[in-house]
Amino acid sequence: MIHIDVADGVFVSHTTWADPEVIAEELQIDCELHLMVKNPLEVARQWEAVDQVKRVFAHYESDPEHIADILVQIYSYGWNTGVVLNLNTPSDVLKNFAEEIDAVMCMGVVPGAQCEQFTPTVLKKIKTIKQTYPNLFVELDGGVHKETLPEIVMSGVDAVTPGSAIFHTEEKPSDNVVAMRARINRLTQKN
Repeated sequence: MIHIDVADGVFVSHTTWADPEVIAEELQIDCELHLMVKNPLEVARQWEAVDQVKRVFAHYESDPEHIADILVQIYSYGWNTGVVLNLNTPSDVLKNFAEEIDAVMCMGVVPGAQCEQFTPTVLKKIKTIKQTYPNLFVELDGGVHKETLPEIVMSGVDAVTPGSAIFHTEEKPSDNVVAMRARINRLTQKN
């Protein structure tokens, strides 16, 4: 699955290009949206006609008071729904809406820019979520590369979202994806 960051320059300082019409016409595989935006419902509506979208993540911090309602509305569009927790957001906020979501994405960096320094304290949060909510799909975004991958895999996370490890190297992105999958397979094999 491809992970598409959608950043508005308001919720985070950076903006990204993500045109729903182009994605609908050109993307040949499923994708998930990471809405790093102040108004996740408004942005999500722009993607309703994109069949490739299978999962949508909205940041808890975008509207903590109404996030449960936002997530229910996103779910009503027919997508798997997830919430993103920034580094300083505790996992106990999930207790108010864990039954209404399919996934949690934990940020391993401050959201908005690539090549940020990984913050290992997120691994404890992932372990806590996996223990407390064993049926939730847990994903990590940010700071995923070959040096951090062993401890990330040990946290029990279900998926990782490598960005700079795929696109900011001298190797071709396709080669980096193959190498990352091979590393994950080696790390997850039972001895």
